[in-house]
Amino acid sequence: MDYVNGLVERKCSLDPDETKEFQSQLIERFTKRNYEKNVKKVEMLLKKFDVPIEEYPPIVIELNKFNIVNYYLQFYLSKKHPNNEVWGLDKLEDLFKDDKEYLSMLCYRLFSKRPHEAKGVYIRGS
Repeated sequence: MDYVNGLVERKCSLDPDETKEFQSQLIERFTKRNYEKNVKKVEMLLKKFDVPIEEYPPIVIELNKFNIVNYYLQFYLSKKHPNNEVWGLDKLEDLFKDDKEYLSMLCYRLFSKRPHEAKGVYIRGS
C-alpha cells in the first residue's frame, strides 16, 4: 500500500521502469474487478499518473462518452441550460453529427423517454 501512496503522491522509491509497470498493473486490476464501481478511481489514478488519453482503458473512454451524452441530453429533456439558452434536439444532433457512436448513445438514452424522437435521430443520422 505504501507503493500506491507513493505513486499517487509522486514520492515513489521505485525506479521509473518499475513505476510504470506498477501503475499499469494497478489500473489493470481495478478495471478487471468490478469495473463499474472502480471506474472513477481508475480515472482519478490515470490523471494522477499523467497517462495520455490514447492509453486509457476502453471502459473508461466508453463511460466518459456516455456521461457526455447524458450531460447534454439533460439540457434538452429539462429545457434548462446554465445560460438560460433553450436546447433543441437539432442542437444535440449537430453537436454529435460527426461521431456515429455518440449519435447511437443519444438514440439509446432518448428512446426510454421519447421513442419517436429517438427514431427520428436514428433516421437522420444514418
